[in-house]
Amino acid sequence: MSEFSEDSRVKFPALIHLVGMGFEYVSSNNSAKPQDQQEPFDPQTNILVDKFKKAFLNLNPELTEEDAEKKLADIQTSVSYKDLGRYFYNEILMEPGVGRIVDFSSEEAFKKNNTFQVTTEMTCGDKKSDNFRPDITLFINGLPLAFIEVKPDNNHEGIQAEANRMKVRFQNPKFRSYINITQMMMFSNDMEYDTDNVVPTQGAFYATTGLTNTKYNLFREEGQDSFNIPQVVTQIPQEKIDYILADNNKHAFRSTEWFNRLLETLGPTKRMINSLFTFERFYFFLKYGIAYVDEPNGLQKHIMRYPQVFAAKAIEQRLEEGIDRGVIWHTQGSGKTALSYYCVKFLTDYYSKKGISPQFFFIVDRLDLLQQAHLEFKKRGLRVRIAEDKDDFKKIISSNLTTQNTKGEREITVVNIQKFSSDARATSKNDYNLENKRIYFIDEAHRDYSADGCFLKNLMASDRNAIKIALTGTPIISREFNTKDIFGEYIHTYFYNSSIADGYTLRLMREKIASNFKIRMQEILEQIKVKENSVKPDIVYSHESFVQPLLDYIMNDLKSFRTKGKDYRNVGGMMICSSSAQAKLMFQLFLANYADPQEREYKTDEQGVGYWASVPPTTIDAKVGPCAKGCYRAALILDKEGTKDSREKWINLYKQGKIDLLIVFQMLQTGFDAPRLKKLYLNRQAKDHNLLQTLTRVNRPYLSLPYGHVVDFANIEAEYNKTNAQYQKELEEETGDSSETYTKLFVSVEEAVKRVKDANNVLKEYDVNNLDIFARQVNLISDKKELHTIEHALENVRDLENMLVAQGTETEDLVTIKEIKNLLKIVTRRLDWVNFEQSTNEQESLQQMLNEQLENISFSFYKEGEGELVLQQQFKETVRSTRQQLSQCIDPEDPQFVSLLDEFKRVLKKKDMEEQEFNMAERVANLNDILKRVSILNEKDRILSLQYHNDLKFARIHKRLEQREQQESTTPNPYGWSKNKQKLNAVLLSIKEKTDDCYMHNEDLTSNAEYFTRKIVTFISQTFDVEQIGSTRPVRQYIGEVINREYQNERRAM
Repeated sequence: MSEFSEDSRVKFPALIHLVGMGFEYVSSNNSAKPQDQQEPFDPQTNILVDKFKKAFLNLNPELTEEDAEKKLADIQTSVSYKDLGRYFYNEILMEPGVGRIVDFSSEEAFKKNNTFQVTTEMTCGDKKSDNFRPDITLFINGLPLAFIEVKPDNNHEGIQAEANRMKVRFQNPKFRSYINITQMMMFSNDMEYDTDNVVPTQGAFYATTGLTNTKYNLFREEGQDSFNIPQVVTQIPQEKIDYILADNNKHAFRSTEWFNRLLETLGPTKRMINSLFTFERFYFFLKYGIAYVDEPNGLQKHIMRYPQVFAAKAIEQRLEEGIDRGVIWHTQGSGKTALSYYCVKFLTDYYSKKGISPQFFFIVDRLDLLQQAHLEFKKRGLRVRIAEDKDDFKKIISSNLTTQNTKGEREITVVNIQKFSSDARATSKNDYNLENKRIYFIDEAHRDYSADGCFLKNLMASDRNAIKIALTGTPIISREFNTKDIFGEYIHTYFYNSSIADGYTLRLMREKIASNFKIRMQEILEQIKVKENSVKPDIVYSHESFVQPLLDYIMNDLKSFRTKGKDYRNVGGMMICSSSAQAKLMFQLFLANYADPQEREYKTDEQGVGYWASVPPTTIDAKVGPCAKGCYRAALILDKEGTKDSREKWINLYKQGKIDLLIVFQMLQTGFDAPRLKKLYLNRQAKDHNLLQTLTRVNRPYLSLPYGHVVDFANIEAEYNKTNAQYQKELEEETGDSSETYTKLFVSVEEAVKRVKDANNVLKEYDVNNLDIFARQVNLISDKKELHTIEHALENVRDLENMLVAQGTETEDLVTIKEIKNLLKIVTRRLDWVNFEQSTNEQESLQQMLNEQLENISFSFYKEGEGELVLQQQFKETVRSTRQQLSQCIDPEDPQFVSLLDEFKRVLKKKDMEEQEFNMAERVANLNDILKRVSILNEKDRILSLQYHNDLKFARIHKRLEQREQQESTTPNPYGWSKNKQKLNAVLLSIKEKTDDCYMHNEDLTSNAEYFTRKIVTFISQTFDVEQIGSTRPVRQYIGEVINREYQNERRAM
């Protein structure tokens, strides 16, 4: 028995730990037990039927067995809906009173009145076809509400491999009922966190279920004291441990010293189990930590992040201490609006238990933030009321009703602070004579909340007894007044160092301007001053001679940035101008030089002066495809430019990826959240907290990009260092941590130099200046860890290149690799090749089948004699080699591959292998023949893919067209032209170039398969015209569908 298997190292120590926490072990191994000892479960949902019925009747003594059966049927129906389990969660799981299935009335009742079970390897799905088996499943009252997947340390691809498998499973409708009933998931490879990777690879993570883009969260207990874990793990009797091991055929673990040592060790997996599944935490997450969010791209399910959990409990602590105000200092992008939503759920119960009726307000100071907050709360299912004016707010706050909806649903009022009037006063009791308590969440508390301002005075006076919770990522800590002076002490802090380490935000890369550009711009400035005979900054910096080269620099930089890799292709930029005049002129120059001619109009004003105008946002929104090749889209966002409605539409188009560049002045520098914004062009000085707010517009995670980038035209270094030092001192006083902890928002030049030197050290073994030799070197590597090391080194050079080049010759010499993009393509293709068997369900099944067949060999040989032993070893080695070759096939639809796979399966047929008498030499010869033929097939496919620049899609397309030509019986053969391999290659290369260019410009095209196919058919028609190939529409349509299918498969595999 291997000490390093996931069972011995992680799963069974975790399972036994859960039993020690109070979970009852339930065997899922019914096949080995008599009928009367089997644990009945519902195969549709995996509910433990007897456990469920017993718990249901204990919670509802007035109900009958028939009622329990009906409730079980209701659950089965509800989890079959295409709603991620929203109906089940809201209407059944959280149902109070008579008919409840779990007692959530209080933390104590949850622990006392419910039953808790745990099992391992319970099958989800049909055992004979599609299924998966979570390593550990956790039940409450027989309901499978959570599961745990574990892997041993240093497993290939880390936790990401499990995340990718889950993504495929979640999209399989056969698993819908299991996914919908599950509320929490945990994944662990029992390693400490590695904070160097943007995509998590090692550690223990938690999540809730979702169809796409599931976020895997870290959990850190360090430094948190608002929600301590009670020590509830008890000593488990040895006979119970023996029973669990015997029930799973793991008897051998019992006698090993290392296994007993692991039972006593509190590693990362057990620590995460404590963090999530102690009964107090389990209760909190299930009742308050789940949110269904109606996003434009579909329903999502979210779970509270750990800093939100501790912040909510810290608020409770302060309230218990009689403190009625305080500051939540959570960095930008950490989810403060979401925290407010979770607190509405939590604090509603907190006050209800005290006989107090709570009323919630979310206070902003800008209209766009009001609209944004309204949308975020509405998406999460809250009833949202907006105070339209001062009289409306006065009416709400003086009303005896604490909710303005007749159903009594959870509600929040979003209000602009300017709507607080001096005569608005709250009532102390509601219509039911219950005490009212108003909770004010004050957003962006670093902004216009001056202690001397009338708006703040009106807010404070509106209800002297209200709870006031200020939210900010950048509190004011100036000499005149501090945020703490106004709103009280910090309730909870979560600074950018933690947010970066947890993967919720990114570090920033500050790019200085290239020296030659600085010199050129200085010359232009001098010329403008001479020409205008003026030195006023606004005139100088809004002159066309200055703005045009500035715009050219930005567009060239953005275009270059987008070529760094597939995840960079649709990133957006934002230019923060130094004045309104500069912004307007830049937009005019953009329309004249970079816009699609079909998306602009030339007009004249009342004075007869001509100017360019963009088509309205509705016109852009109606377009499915991108603008013309070589053209781009920009939007001008100014306070008094256009209507509020049109500005909002332009901003939404930007978030959707339909706008390339935002040009702004005094707008969107705070409260603006667009993850694809990864290039900030800063041409305006900002100070203090406003500077950090501006910089962190680019800190949201987006695909695999490791940094947000700030192109610094304004020379912010000194101001940033001063501001950051102030925050470091404030945090040191608050937390006691060293200031070194808080200095990692920007990547320093020294750190960048070290990373590039380390990368060059990795790459020195490879010829990075010769693509052909490099490709040959990389293609010899089958170790994915080694390939990822090369990939990471190239990515470091690529990502740090701009920063170092801008520093001048001393550091510029470090960046000597000229073909980084193509080198990365080579490594990526090799990784794709090595991982190919994992790219689709079919390949995963193939790999599983091959593994199973290989495992059967160990007990299939009975011949004696030295010669026979040699043949046995040859057989095993040939099986491994053949399996490897089969798994590397790029085209599972190839008839020759299908035939070879069938032959391989027949050779390994279990029935034949177990027979005493068979000819081992003949079997080895058969396998060698299969190995030879599959190797030749793979080599032919490799050579074919080289003709399409290693694009495996077009190698498969090439083969499909050859097969269609051979199958076609019509005369003349409409595919006859494809018999000429050179012509077929030329035609497909031309179509590939056009399709790739279109796809690269807008990857979202593939989301509309019908439209994308039409585009491809257009490219096919154009190519056929050039090559003078006569064809019918069905032929072009067939080719278009084959090509579209390949792109769709590639997109799904990303």
